[in-house]
Amino acid sequence: MVVHKVIVDEIPIGCGRCSFMQYINDTPMCCALAKNDYRAEIVGNPYDMDYRRSDCPLMEEA
Repeated sequence: MVVHKVIVDEIPIGCGRCSFMQYINDTPMCCALAKNDYRAEIVGNPYDMDYRRSDCPLMEEA
């Protein structure tokens, strides 16, 4: 399954504030982007981020 868009009521400022971010084996991952063998690792500390990944599938509800 591939997630193309996730419609949310509010876009988080960074990955650390997103409910799709989870730690897997002590590595922060974006679970909305993870598929099959692809693991969407988040580089750095996600709680210090004030931006989102360029491939983030979140879209604000119109």
